Amino acid sequence: MKKRSHGLKHLFNTISFGLSILFFGSLLHACSNETNPQESSTDILRNPNLTDAASPSDTGNEPPSKDDAGVDADAGEISMATYVHPDRNNNGQVNVLILGTSTSLNGEHGFSAEQIATELTNILKGDSEIAGPVNVVSEDIYTSKPVTFGLGGNGSEYTLPHYRHSLTQYLYWPEDAEARVDNLRGEGALEWDYVVIGADPYIVSNMPGYFALGAHKLSEKISEGSAQPLLLMMWSDDLAETKRFEEFVYRTADGSPVELPVVPAGLAWAELSENQRDSSQNHPSPNGAYLAAASIYTQITATSAANSSYQYPVELAEVAFDAVSQAKTDNHYSGDFENKSPFGRCKVETSTLTYNHTGTSSERGLLDGLNWIFNQD
Repeated sequence: MKKRSHGLKHLFNTISFGLSILFFGSLLHACSNETNPQESSTDILRNPNLTDAASPSDTGNEPPSKDDAGVDADAGEISMATYVHPDRNNNGQVNVLILGTSTSLNGEHGFSAEQIATELTNILKGDSEIAGPVNVVSEDIYTSKPVTFGLGGNGSEYTLPHYRHSLTQYLYWPEDAEARVDNLRGEGALEWDYVVIGADPYIVSNMPGYFALGAHKLSEKISEGSAQPLLLMMWSDDLAETKRFEEFVYRTADGSPVELPVVPAGLAWAELSENQRDSSQNHPSPNGAYLAAASIYTQITATSAANSSYQYPVELAEVAFDAVSQAKTDNHYSGDFENKSPFGRCKVETSTLTYNHTGTSSERGLLDGLNWIFNQD
């Protein structure tokens, strides 16, 4: 654990040094243009008065009008009248990529996409409207690698483990970076209809600006292909965190440079009874994984997973359907964005920036560069 903590600490020092100049330079630019109304539409965390990304047409398809619902509502089934076929790019297949993370930055569970992908596969294969192949693939954001690097004027070499936890790291991690971007665009083995962006709950809750930066970068890459990016609202073990997750995820979606609808699975989880919220060594739990999959299904088809022949407890499918439907018209936050974070935008309340380093010439060079940037303001 000590080695890992040291590696994490060094990773953040390394990333912080490398990103400081770029990121703080961007912040200063944003500050200097904050009163420009044209800038507000692409703010990382958008003004609450702007349009909610989770609009009735936010799946990227307008629901077709059907006079014959297919399932008799009087028979106790949920109507299929609004059904949208999930083959968004009309290639005869339904292909969905779900990003998640097996390990959190704080050393606890992340929010794994593996079981969610299994449950969504089962739901989609039980959808009688889908005749072609169904491919739901999960991908783990988290990985690690020992990296040897030189540091200091004497060129001393160090080998330390580096970890990938964030969406931004996922995009720019050197190994197979080009193949990852091609895959997000649907230029790999499968042409995606939807790409669901899940993240480390700890980063979402504690560094929302950094989470937003990664979500926006990924959604832009996804939108260069034919898929619709979706942003997954997760949850933690503490239900008191629900409103915090809701605000940060929806602000991120509303500030996205491309259409980025939210899948409000975390809101559905909060609506479950205590008995329905099961526990597990994995996060999400089995019921949580199904609930997330059912929420994704409702988001992309506009109908309930209860209509699938794959039958999990139908009550969970109905909760997911209600949560997704209600979220489209709800207000998910209000007022200005206020959050104490290293990546908060433009509201530095002190003239002193503490720069912690080990005293090497390399670090002093970065410090001089950072000071130079601030002196330009």
